[in-house]
Amino acid sequence: MQKLGIKHWQPGLVLAKPVENDNGMILAAQGAELTDKTLSILENRGVTVIYVEGHPVDLPGQHPMALEERLASLDRGFANHDDNDFMMRIKNMFVEAFRKMATEDHQLEEAEKLEVNDDN
Repeated sequence: MQKLGIKHWQPGLVLAKPVENDNGMILAAQGAELTDKTLSILENRGVTVIYVEGHPVDLPGQHPMALEERLASLDRGFANHDDNDFMMRIKNMFVEAFRKMATEDHQLEEAEKLEVNDDN
């Protein structure tokens, strides 16, 4: 789950918690996929923070989504498209990109560890 301020909202995000107004009235239900219209309504009602599933936005100071979580998110997002070759090619492009990023992140972490050990 990730907490997002208004400037990071985008269509397609899925709410991890319901969004309520000050009186406790639910404006958007948990599990709802956000659309431009929904985002506009929430903004007009004064909502400034939402909680979304996964970790879809890389923000400074927040841990990036683990590879396994990214892949699980892709599986959920493409679940209804198994028989669509084009959509599966797109999914596979994301899988390859995420795996490459994870490898690069791991290599960077290992290099940083070596640098720290060299300094001692």
